[in-house]
Amino acid sequence: MEKLGWYEFQIEGLSLERLLNHCTEQGIRLRRLQKPGARRITGRVAAVDLLALKALAESRGWRLTILGTHGAVRIGEVLRRRALLAAGALAFLVVCWGLLSCIWFIDVRGAGAYTGEIERILKEHEVHVGRFSFLLDTDSLEADMQRQLTGLAWVGINKTGVRLTVACVQAQLGQQVGKGESYDLVAVRDGVVASMTVRAGTPLVKTGDAVRRGQVLVRGEERAWNGAVTPIPAEASVQARVWYKAEASVPSILVESQPTGETFVRRTLCMPLYAYALEDAPDYETYDLTVDVLPIAGPLPVWLQIERYEEIARVEVARDENAIREEAALVAYRLAQGKVPHGVRVVDKWVEYSMIEEEKCCATAVLEVIEEIAAAPEEVVW
Repeated sequence: MEKLGWYEFQIEGLSLERLLNHCTEQGIRLRRLQKPGARRITGRVAAVDLLALKALAESRGWRLTILGTHGAVRIGEVLRRRALLAAGALAFLVVCWGLLSCIWFIDVRGAGAYTGEIERILKEHEVHVGRFSFLLDTDSLEADMQRQLTGLAWVGINKTGVRLTVACVQAQLGQQVGKGESYDLVAVRDGVVASMTVRAGTPLVKTGDAVRRGQVLVRGEERAWNGAVTPIPAEASVQARVWYKAEASVPSILVESQPTGETFVRRTLCMPLYAYALEDAPDYETYDLTVDVLPIAGPLPVWLQIERYEEIARVEVARDENAIREEAALVAYRLAQGKVPHGVRVVDKWVEYSMIEEEKCCATAVLEVIEEIAAAPEEVVW
């Protein structure tokens, strides 16, 4: 119970030693006792024992004075004195909690022509700006949208803070093929067939065959038992090993600038409409130049321009061969990866090096991937 705090007190009277004995007998907890005078004792009493100490002091004729409070008792007194402030702070926290627990933004993405239908379903579920987010059953709402909106391939609902997001993916309708219409499947790029699954049509290649872009992979026809040929739209999945290449070159020699130690200072007297050079510029082929301006006529627009020339020699420095190879390979790999379609699995990679007139290191990175190469002829970009 000492967690409730302590009262700081002062007791005045005669025979104060008897007071301490009575407190011990009654279990009244006291601490930090001091005796500043013959008839006065100060100290602290546990908050729960204050009434017992008061009763004891009144019965014996001692005068008890409360000097201060400590711990939880003090906090309680501060809150009682500032009840309005505490109530305002509590109300502010409640309002903040309420605002952060509501939906203030509803974002519908990718719905297209189904935006109106989604808004209707949201109204049916009483989803609107200002509603408490913990009252929303997103699983039920998502299931209802997927059941009613059959033109959407996928609907996902996500609550993030004060925002409700409805993300949609529209279904891609297959091409309608009339009676007698057919088409073949051709290769969209060069490669070696790794696997193929033919669902409709006549395959013209097999696993392990090398194919070129535009080559027919599956003919859009099927032969009946009596030899009759029926044109159909070919349907198949043809996975092939495809290679993507990229080249990058890195110079094997760097040109560095090194000072020769030769310097020259040129001074020019300047005015707004006239400049007079006291020295001619040096005939350095390459140099570094720094310019300082020094006013020489007080408030008048006259100044001395000081140009400091430092001659520089261009020196060719051969780079480390391993560092050149690593840099060229890294650049080539990044260029090759930029050509690989998203989601395609890379199964192997390597790099080849060559020197061009001992001035450049050329790296060729090759990425081998497994990729779907079968497509209708109109989908092949020539």
